[in-house]
Amino acid sequence: MIELQNNNKVKFFSLLFLKLFLLGIVSIMLFTILYNSFFNPFSQNDQNMTVISLSTVRLLRSILLTPLIEEVIFRLGIQNLFKHLSKSNIVAILFTSLIFAFAHEDTIFLPYFFNSLVYGFLYVKSGNSLKMPFSLHIANNFLSVLM
Repeated sequence: MIELQNNNKVKFFSLLFLKLFLLGIVSIMLFTILYNSFFNPFSQNDQNMTVISLSTVRLLRSILLTPLIEEVIFRLGIQNLFKHLSKSNIVAILFTSLIFAFAHEDTIFLPYFFNSLVYGFLYVKSGNSLKMPFSLHIANNFLSVLM
């Protein structure tokens, strides 16, 4: 089995960080487009109108505060716990992603599972730093407001 290693830490303001960040954004956007095209039973316009009607405070909370809280809980807490118990980054990322997706019970499972896989992978690749998954989570939430 292939195992993710976190020996090579990615510096926050580096070209590799930018490449991984852009790869994360593109992969999440492509997955979301494909998922919405084939599997999402709800109209994208209905979802956009719901997001647009949010107040500024709720909007800032969904873009900044929620990603911070979720990344602390899911990466620092749950993913690190599963990594400690299983001694495997892949197992830790998979189980954390399952819990992350189930925690968003009012929404559809698969997009949240995929996003968490990306956040978990980038957490490991960045040397267990929250900077990359947190930045990507903010960007994803911001883009979801715009789309």
